[in-house]
Amino acid sequence: MAWTSYSLDQVAQQLVLDARLRDRKSLNQSFKMRESVAYGLERFWGEHLRLQVREPDKSQYWKATWDALVDVMRQSGITVPNDTVHVNNTTDEPTYEVAGKLQWLLRRSLPESQQNILLTLMRLLMRFAMLLGGFGKSWRRADHRLFNKEYYEQNETKPLIRCHWQWDKSSLINENKVRKLDHVAPFLNHIRTTASDWIKICGITPTPDSPTDWREAWHPDNVQVWGRFSQGREDCKAVQWLHKPYQKFDRYLRQQTQTIKQTSVTGSINQIGRLWHRMYPVVRVNTTMENGKQKRRAIPTKNFMELLTMFPDDSQECTNFLNFLHEE
Repeated sequence: MAWTSYSLDQVAQQLVLDARLRDRKSLNQSFKMRESVAYGLERFWGEHLRLQVREPDKSQYWKATWDALVDVMRQSGITVPNDTVHVNNTTDEPTYEVAGKLQWLLRRSLPESQQNILLTLMRLLMRFAMLLGGFGKSWRRADHRLFNKEYYEQNETKPLIRCHWQWDKSSLINENKVRKLDHVAPFLNHIRTTASDWIKICGITPTPDSPTDWREAWHPDNVQVWGRFSQGREDCKAVQWLHKPYQKFDRYLRQQTQTIKQTSVTGSINQIGRLWHRMYPVVRVNTTMENGKQKRRAIPTKNFMELLTMFPDDSQECTNFLNFLHEE
């Protein structure tokens, strides 16, 4: 096996020299780069967008480093995405629209039986992420620009909240398997079964009755998924509950004001909440016969599945909110 250095020392030195010419203060980003590596390539790539508006020199240092990584990986035979991103600067917060194809690379050989289960599990986990959240910054919430426009009407400088992901045309049929609310529970059970099969084939005995104490451990005793059919963007209910009382005071009904804002359910600046909110686009599939062959065509709609994923705690606010959902 031959060793190839890919001139990494020279590349790194040139990156630092170029950054120093632009702004000596931007060199402090080197430490932050080492920190962000632990959070994955997506986090590393996104930093140049976060800094683009307010600190362009630092942003350029991050982007140049990413471009260098892409080039080195290309020389080694590995393709790292580097698509052009359209940045929206109409607010103080940078936003980006990005599309791409995610590819997984198996770095060591496995028996065919293990490969088949692993492939199935990885595809299911990608569908799981798309169904209940998304990827990147603020994935636990639906994009407020789409589903809560009034949030920005009085103050356009408010921080942008959350994200919105959807399948591209090539995946609407093959990957978008959850098209009705009735599909959600069987889909989640399928993931658990496949994950258990993978653990077993690796020689480990699953212990479903002894789940980990992680806050967001995905276990039937630890998580609840609530859903409703939403007829368009304006028919989004839960996004209002994040910022306003979900139940108003009513003296005649002896009804108290109830809210989850800034509680353990929704979290706060220094505390991640226990609720995920997702507006998952509904797509119909039309099947026809053409030249004696069955052909399926995906038909996007204006509707959504509004999904709330809850990891309940023992707080009174959480108990009250779950009772409210039961009544709804």
